[in-house]
Amino acid sequence: MTTTLVQRVTEVIATVRTPDGNSNGEIDGLVIRQQAPNGGWYVLSKQESIKWALGKLLWCKVPGDGRQVEIEAVDQDGDNYYDYVRSKPDHTRSNNLLALPIWDRARNVWRDRWGNVIGNGPV
Repeated sequence: MTTTLVQRVTEVIATVRTPDGNSNGEIDGLVIRQQAPNGGWYVLSKQESIKWALGKLLWCKVPGDGRQVEIEAVDQDGDNYYDYVRSKPDHTRSNNLLALPIWDRARNVWRDRWGNVIGNGPV
């Protein structure tokens, strides 16, 4: 049994925002589909998310049709420092990460993309 996080191609199932739980907040981390020994999900920090995206290890599903879209790191201002992650642009021209559920760290609850508390997180 693996007790540590394994760097491998992995689905992103939710985001973490700052401020916590705010649907309009900046993406501050990603919840990935790897289960931790305690039964919960692993949460990558913003910097870990960028590192994994640079390694082409992250993807998410496009809401509504289920296609897989790669997550990429973005250097917004051209300073050779990656600022955030997003899904690679597709026909929707939107960041599909914004449509994923949100893990509210401060309150230990799952929220939908609009910030409403939902009963269960991703399965």
